[in-house]
Amino acid sequence: MLLAGDAPLFESAAICEYLDETLPPQLHPEAAPSARRIAAGWSSARRC
Repeated sequence: MLLAGDAPLFESAAICEYLDETLPPQLHPEAAPSARRIAAGWSSARRC
C-alpha cells in the first residue's frame, strides 16, 4: 500500500502509474497523456 497524500493506493498497477507520473524520470516523458493511458490499457488487459 502507498499513501499518496490522503489517498491510499493499494493496487500495484495504480502504484506504479502514480510513481511514474510523480517521480522523475518518467518512463514515457514525451508521450501525451492519452498515449500513456493507451499503454496502461494494454498492461491492464494482460492481467485479465
